[in-house]
Amino acid sequence: MTLASMEPKAKLESLCVVVPLFNEETCLKQFLSLIQPHLALLREQITVHLLLVNNGSTDNSLEILRNYDWGETNVGVLTLTRNFSYEVAIM
Repeated sequence: MTLASMEPKAKLESLCVVVPLFNEETCLKQFLSLIQPHLALLREQITVHLLLVNNGSTDNSLEILRNYDWGETNVGVLTLTRNFSYEVAIM
């Protein structure tokens, strides 16, 4: 199988990136600042949605998400009442 034969059959029109979070306050700002340029590049080609799932964090993760300057309308924050595991958070 060659790379050429692996070309997608249909053009990707949109992408939803789901990020589960649990007590990530120590690295959350850095993660968000690192992912933004990559999402911006993707947005030049397709519609990109970012869904951040706060999986019952007991630290300041939710507050960081609330106060972050998104500059985007395709960003959502979902807060779960407790830690349901990463598997549940991404479903």
